[in-house]
Amino acid sequence: MSRRPAAGADVVVRDQSGGSHRARMVDVNAERLGLQFVEGADATFHQRDRILVTWPEPVGVICLPAVLLEQSPERPAVWLADAVGDPWPEQRRQYPRATISGTVGLRPRLRPDLPTATGVLLDLSEVGLRCAVEQDYPEFAVPATAADIDLALDVGALTLTGKILYGRPTASAEHRLELVVVFDRPVRQLEALRDLIRRSQLA
Repeated sequence: MSRRPAAGADVVVRDQSGGSHRARMVDVNAERLGLQFVEGADATFHQRDRILVTWPEPVGVICLPAVLLEQSPERPAVWLADAVGDPWPEQRRQYPRATISGTVGLRPRLRPDLPTATGVLLDLSEVGLRCAVEQDYPEFAVPATAADIDLALDVGALTLTGKILYGRPTASAEHRLELVVVFDRPVRQLEALRDLIRRSQLA
């Protein structure tokens, strides 16, 4: 797995609202990334925005958390960004996702002062979940936010750790934010999680 996309590679950048934007890597080194967005998407970003740079590799889609620093004055513009964490493979699409009823509690690991965000489970796999929560915490819109996850199903409960891949507003009156969460690898209590999924599908 590469730690950076290659110069000239096409990538997809996920913003803090869950949007996806195509870009090309125009400069890559150990510390800095250069991103040239297509279709005028560069105008939607601002300095200090947290983003997720993603690109495909044989092991899956690689995700690299980064923060935007500044935009070059020339056209087409280039955004400079710094990586702010290690890359990881997003393998959610490689695993079957089951539609299972349950509730989810999410706590940002670096913000213990925030109360737990609660909501409903939308789908679940061995490597992640999708849920809709009642609270609209700006912290959850920041890609790669570390979170503790309380998962409660009819057949049992688990507490896991993971990262919020992205959050986006929902049209629901009850649930304000839809979140995609990937579990930390290796997944803690993986066999117990598999058992929960299996028994929920049989229930």
